[in-house]
Amino acid sequence: MGSSTAAGLGESSYQLSWAGRLEASFKTNTTDGIDTTFYNIAIGGYTTYQEMPSSYIPPAARPSPDVAHNVTKALSYSPNIVIMSLPSNDVGAGYSITETMDNLRLMYNSITASGALCYITTTQPRNDYSVLQRKALFDTKDSINIQFGVFAINFWYELVTSDGLNMLRDDRRDPTRAINPNDIGHGFLFGRVRDKNIFILTPLLIKITDFCAEANDNAISIK
Repeated sequence: MGSSTAAGLGESSYQLSWAGRLEASFKTNTTDGIDTTFYNIAIGGYTTYQEMPSSYIPPAARPSPDVAHNVTKALSYSPNIVIMSLPSNDVGAGYSITETMDNLRLMYNSITASGALCYITTTQPRNDYSVLQRKALFDTKDSINIQFGVFAINFWYELVTSDGLNMLRDDRRDPTRAINPNDIGHGFLFGRVRDKNIFILTPLLIKITDFCAEANDNAISIK
């Protein structure tokens, strides 16, 4: 579940998107007697609010959950694993990092309460945002990695430029868009998901809440 990159935008065909490659990889082992069913309910342009559980009532001026593409819809398939990728639209909509992280925590807890594992990808760089917005994407990436630990999938470093500008690399970007990775970029993102070995980890009986982490004598507050 997620937005445009998870839906497969930017690549030359869905089969070459990170989600398409992941689906194909699940089906390569036909001798283990286990069938893997893959559902992709991602939709371009969506923010965390539209993905929230159907029972969620958003604050004023925030969109309501879309019952065809949200957590509740994902859980209707009785999944073992849910991968959530909402990498940039919250920042573009003007939502704070605190809002985004609160929403991600609520969705994570809703999914794990069902008994499923939940993985959350980090933010991704994009080139149509201001310097401050790109910095917000960078900061949110750190918050997701710290907050969700082994259940975070880091998409940032496979796509970002090395000049400190937090831009999407040209060689890994759809040349017609400032937002989505191309076939090469999607290939790197697939590698990040593949390397998580998502069927290997067992559920952690914890509930994700706010906390403060210490690093190099500086307090990092997860917003």
